[in-house]
Amino acid sequence: MNKAEIQVLYKLLFTDYPDIVTVRDLQKMLGISRHAVYDLLAEGELGGIRLGNAYRIPKLNVVRYVLTKSAGRPNGHLE
Repeated sequence: MNKAEIQVLYKLLFTDYPDIVTVRDLQKMLGISRHAVYDLLAEGELGGIRLGNAYRIPKLNVVRYVLTKSAGRPNGHLE
């Protein structure tokens, strides 16, 4: 996926969320548990910024994560 395609999808996906999201936002975006979010961050699957004891995750990283994970699924569909 090239940069232009990612920019288009960035404008379409997760439009109700800010450019920098919290762990709670990410839970809602991906429909996963808090523990699963911290696992993704700890394993480097999803890049975030640690500020004190809180994480902030660029929405662009979330979009890239979703696109790369969905690319391996049949027909590119998310489950």
